[in-house]
Amino acid sequence: MRRIGPNGATALPESHGIPDTGFYGWGCAMHLNTMILRVGALCFLAVAGSGYALQSFMAPEGAVGGTVVGVDATQAVVSASLMPDRGAQDRMNDAGGAQFAALDGGPDVPLRARSLDTMTVTPAAPDCSIGLRLSAAPAGMIDLNLSAPCDPRARVLVEHAGLTFTLQTSATGAAQVMLPAMTTTAEVSVVFDDGRMTRETVAVPAAAAYDRVAVQWQGNDAFALQAYEFGAEFGMPGHIHRANPTATGADVSGRMITLGDPAVLWPLQAEVYTYPAAYRLADGAIRLETEAMITEHTCARQVTAKTIAAKAGVVQPVVEIGATLPPCDGTDGFIVLRHDLGLTRNALN
Repeated sequence: MRRIGPNGATALPESHGIPDTGFYGWGCAMHLNTMILRVGALCFLAVAGSGYALQSFMAPEGAVGGTVVGVDATQAVVSASLMPDRGAQDRMNDAGGAQFAALDGGPDVPLRARSLDTMTVTPAAPDCSIGLRLSAAPAGMIDLNLSAPCDPRARVLVEHAGLTFTLQTSATGAAQVMLPAMTTTAEVSVVFDDGRMTRETVAVPAAAAYDRVAVQWQGNDAFALQAYEFGAEFGMPGHIHRANPTATGADVSGRMITLGDPAVLWPLQAEVYTYPAAYRLADGAIRLETEAMITEHTCARQVTAKTIAAKAGVVQPVVEIGATLPPCDGTDGFIVLRHDLGLTRNALN
């Protein structure tokens, strides 16, 4: 049962065990003066921090729904409308907790600060597509550019009209080479060791203006193609070979090209000699020879190679050649294979 104190102030119920002369025992001096309870700012904060107790103990009799009834508004210590509604407060706390839980992954995950250093970012998958670009170049040549970004230092096989050789890609998976077009419509394939292949075709109409002869071999076998132009002898300016790929200062000269990387595993190499087709009709104008090289890897062995000829952009049948080399005596050298590879009228007509 509530008691009314002096001057109409509302006193605490006796059931709380707090004497009439004290108020909460929080060290806040609270005095009634002419019907108005003056509360210091510090004391007000302490009381406001315990909103539920203040509402229960200090609401004037007759206060309903936050409105003072039967008491002048100036006599109310604190309007009930300033007191927090306990149910609303609980709902607000519950909602706030749900928001924090949702931000942090769910109610079972404790709220914590996260650092970008602890976040795992999955990198995008690399583009491992293979690109092969062919373009026609002067003198009936093909400019080959290969892009294989996921195949660095890879062995690749290049094939065109029976001409075959191997390359190695760079650290970025790229490769570039100039190769002679054996046909006017040149199809070039690039094959990787695991069987993947890409193929492209390029038109090279200038190939019709040239005759070409190629010698190709594999592994430790070693061959060389020698061209003697217009009666030249060994070592003369018209002697065309890998160390002297064209006749310097000559009005007309052919060109020797070496293809293939000998450093790759099981290499395939080739040498191709090219000369203007108009000089083919001069009988004996060019004499070609194939040499089998005698080395520590080839001595006392049977070595083989293939030759491919193209006349004015038309490929001739492939011919296989071979020889048994002398016993190993520590001396390097070569033997000349006696067969006609000359770009003469008799050889190609």
